[in-house]
Amino acid sequence: MASDYELSELVAGRAGIRVGGGTPEGTSVNTLKCYAAGCAKRATIHFIRAEARRVVEAVVLCDEHGTARLHEHWNRPGRIGPGTPERIGTGVVFDIDDLVLDELNIQDQPNWAGWLELIEVGGARRFGMRVDSFAWVVLSAELQGYQFPRPPTHQAMARLLKAIGARLDYVEIDKVTPGDVYVYEAKLHIEHAGTHVLVDLRPTDAIALALYCGVPIVVSQALLTMLR
Repeated sequence: MASDYELSELVAGRAGIRVGGGTPEGTSVNTLKCYAAGCAKRATIHFIRAEARRVVEAVVLCDEHGTARLHEHWNRPGRIGPGTPERIGTGVVFDIDDLVLDELNIQDQPNWAGWLELIEVGGARRFGMRVDSFAWVVLSAELQGYQFPRPPTHQAMARLLKAIGARLDYVEIDKVTPGDVYVYEAKLHIEHAGTHVLVDLRPTDAIALALYCGVPIVVSQALLTMLR
């Protein structure tokens, strides 16, 4: 099974960043330049936008242009997520819309350097959470179809489910612990030997597994109501 260090080297290294491993957390090997026209500054903020689980835009910007884009992002008008609205159980189906990673935060706040935003399938509601830099790398790799030399944790978990004859139906983000930073909880909904099994998991791990297995990502209605 690939380690955090190996994934950082294999995946983040392709983008010119380092998110962990054998050097101090946050050490950058980024040599990419800002994508903004006429700007030659080093790129530090990575943006990935997806539709129907396919990357439609991937850019890297310097701190100045990246901050401006983030401001536009938070103030953009609402839009409808692709697909037909769907409910599963007591939850609403969402899918990945945006992934953002700010390299300048990796050293000071390695657990909160990334941002993941989901959009309601066929709807306008959004659901976002902070993610650590390693989770950002894994999610972006899955979206971009990166072929790992050896299976990372979520892919190994999918193989284990298949080996024991279990089926992952969907993943659900269903709880939150409020605080200075909201900490969300997720569950895997698994069918095995005629029994419905629930397994607790970090939301980012659950979402990576959902991407790999091609199953829905659900946010519970109770959680959506609480966060209004």
